Amino acid sequence: MSEENSILKLDSVVLLKSIPSKNLKKGDVGCVVEVHEEGMYEIEFIDSKGRTRALLALPESYVMRLNLNIIEAR
Repeated sequence: MSEENSILKLDSVVLLKSIPSKNLKKGDVGCVVEVHEEGMYEIEFIDSKGRTRALLALPESYVMRLNLNIIEAR
């Protein structure tokens, strides 16, 4: 992954694959709470009330960093 697209601690990420055992669906959004060895991330998924739904380590292939700066000022 290029430096510009690398996933960092506190980045928002979107789940690319469902994880039925954790009741997580493709498209769910989580927050990186820890960066482990290259390509592994501890990610927290929360509900609408801010309670943790799941906290698990996932490989880079399961998530994509959200680009929240899509609209730039002109």
